[in-house]
Amino acid sequence: MIENEKVTDITITEYVFGFAVRNIFYQNNDNNRGYLVSNLITKIKNHFPEKDSN
Repeated sequence: MIENEKVTDITITEYVFGFAVRNIFYQNNDNNRGYLVSNLITKIKNHFPEKDSN
Protein backbone atom coordinates (compact mmCIF):
# COMPACT_ATOMS: atom_id res chain seq x y z
CA MET A 1 0.00 0.00 0.00
CA ILE A 2 2.87 2.40 0.77
CA GLU A 3 4.41 1.85 -2.67
CA ASN A 4 1.06 2.56 -4.33
CA GLU A 5 0.75 5.81 -2.40
CA LYS A 6 4.22 6.87 -3.58
CA VAL A 7 3.29 6.20 -7.20
CA THR A 8 0.07 8.19 -6.78
CA ASP A 9 1.95 11.17 -5.33
CA ILE A 10 4.40 11.18 -8.24
CA THR A 11 1.56 10.89 -10.76
CA ILE A 12 -0.33 13.81 -9.20
CA THR A 13 2.83 15.93 -9.17
CA GLU A 14 3.54 15.17 -12.83
CA TYR A 15 -0.07 15.98 -13.77
CA VAL A 16 -0.11 19.30 -11.91
CA PHE A 17 3.27 20.31 -13.34
CA GLY A 18 2.19 19.34 -16.86
CA PHE A 19 -1.03 21.34 -16.43
CA ALA A 20 0.95 24.43 -15.39
CA VAL A 21 3.31 24.06 -18.36
CA ARG A 22 0.37 23.73 -20.79
CA ASN A 23 -1.19 26.89 -19.35
CA ILE A 24 2.06 28.80 -19.86
CA PHE A 25 2.31 27.63 -23.49
CA TYR A 26 -1.32 28.28 -24.44
CA GLN A 27 -1.78 31.61 -22.63
CA ASN A 28 1.57 33.17 -23.63
CA ASN A 29 2.56 32.52 -27.22
CA ASP A 30 5.64 34.76 -27.34
CA ASN A 31 8.89 32.97 -28.20
CA ASN A 32 10.80 34.19 -25.16
CA ARG A 33 8.35 32.56 -22.74
CA GLY A 34 8.47 29.31 -24.70
CA TYR A 35 12.27 29.34 -24.59
CA LEU A 36 12.29 29.87 -20.82
CA VAL A 37 9.84 26.99 -20.30
CA SER A 38 11.80 24.58 -22.51
CA ASN A 39 14.97 25.60 -20.68
CA LEU A 40 13.28 24.86 -17.34
CA ILE A 41 12.07 21.45 -18.55
CA THR A 42 15.60 20.60 -19.74
CA LYS A 43 17.05 21.53 -16.34
CA ILE A 44 14.46 19.37 -14.56
CA LYS A 45 15.14 16.40 -16.87
CA ASN A 46 18.89 16.78 -16.25
CA HIS A 47 18.28 16.87 -12.49
CA PHE A 48 16.46 13.51 -12.49
CA PRO A 49 18.27 10.55 -14.11
CA GLU A 50 16.51 8.69 -16.91
CA LYS A 51 14.58 5.64 -15.70
CA ASP A 52 15.59 3.46 -18.66
CA SER A 53 19.18 4.65 -19.12
CA ASN A 54 21.78 1.94 -19.80
